[in-house]
Amino acid sequence: MKISRRKALQLATFIGTIWLTTNRTIFAKDIKTDIKRKKAIVIGAGIAGVTAAKQLLENNFDVTVIEARERPGGRILTSSIGNISVDMGAAWIHGDSHLNPLMELVEKYKLVTAPTNWDETWFYSERERGTVIEDRDFNSIERITNKIILKIHELQINATADQSMESTIEDLLQGIRAPSIIKNGVKWWLSSEIEAVSGANYKDLSLQYWDEDEAYEGDDLLLMQGYGTLIKKMTEGINIDYNKKVDKIEYGKTEVIISGEWGRMSGDIAVVTVPLGVLKNKSIDFVPTLPEEKIKSIERLEMGILNKIVIQFDKRFWPAKAHRLGLISESTNERIEFFPARPSSDNTVLVALTYGDFARSIERRSKEAISHLIWSQIKKIFPRVSKSNIVDIFVTKWYSDEFTYGSYSYIPPNASLDDCEILSNPVGNNLLFAGEATSRYYLGTVHGAYLSGLRAASQALLIKH
Repeated sequence: MKISRRKALQLATFIGTIWLTTNRTIFAKDIKTDIKRKKAIVIGAGIAGVTAAKQLLENNFDVTVIEARERPGGRILTSSIGNISVDMGAAWIHGDSHLNPLMELVEKYKLVTAPTNWDETWFYSERERGTVIEDRDFNSIERITNKIILKIHELQINATADQSMESTIEDLLQGIRAPSIIKNGVKWWLSSEIEAVSGANYKDLSLQYWDEDEAYEGDDLLLMQGYGTLIKKMTEGINIDYNKKVDKIEYGKTEVIISGEWGRMSGDIAVVTVPLGVLKNKSIDFVPTLPEEKIKSIERLEMGILNKIVIQFDKRFWPAKAHRLGLISESTNERIEFFPARPSSDNTVLVALTYGDFARSIERRSKEAISHLIWSQIKKIFPRVSKSNIVDIFVTKWYSDEFTYGSYSYIPPNASLDDCEILSNPVGNNLLFAGEATSRYYLGTVHGAYLSGLRAASQALLIKH
């Protein structure tokens, strides 16, 4: 019997809750009887690393976090633009259900959130500049898109491991019998639901494993002061050594040795939380070499790219009610989603999302070229806007960032969720792994990274020395 995706997620959450509860009681009590505190070295101060560190500290470990950057957070980065906080990396809490572990942190740290109202997506026609697509057409676009997504799920049952989504999407789009504005709107929406969410193009995505990482139920929330505020609060009391890039990890003996140009450090265990992109780039030399099974999984999994272009204008010219803006055209190759940073206000900041090959190409363009690109799309939506209305732009470059080489992981053809599980497995008795790419059901998400940190800490408690 095949378990549905959502049932599997619920089961994983249930098991994880029991697992973590057990760790906080029985293991914490046992650790207190140890004469010597075990030393843990956590590599990476993103949310997975910080979470693992906090959990280990609570269980009497001596913990040091080594971070290559001069700040914590990793792919969480909050910037101050204008008079507001803007997340340049991870932004949403996906699903405000009480089952989402991030909601517990929101309540604990009294963080202010605001839901994104996806129903307030405003579509504009490229052919008729400045014209909002009528509700009737919008509803048709949504209805057809939902039908196609259901059809994709049906086709996944017999999909082969090497099959990408490209030909399937092309066939399904060709079957649409509707005016061009509807068909192009469906193209836009499918691209948003599949390519943008994955940070990859159809040709690079596995048909068999697409949509395995479902979000929790409920609204998607933005943190008004940014995810950076959460990281800042979580790192309180944790010893973090910044500006220390790890080049080598020696493991498998009585101790684990971490080294770089800054020197070396030894401990009883190491928790590696660097992004999949860093592992794929072989930026860290593991001695001995990692097991072949883990190496193959690292090679098969891929990193998606989602870059943001944050634009500060001299005035707000978009509808105050809008939560997302989209330009409907025949091609989605350079499709951009525009999000007002503060809907229902006079704030003048738009956050533009780019993904996949297009996002990668953005990193090679000059600031002036990117500014012109943004203006060329914005003027088709709001013809009266001038390029001079742009005060400044801020562009992320997650693909060329040597500490990430991408935004978040996804499943390409010939890979599977088993690879995420293999990546999560400990090696020997002192090398552990965490991070969103190690999360079988929640890959590519902040809650996946958070839960992986808890899991790695639980694995550390089970290790006998």
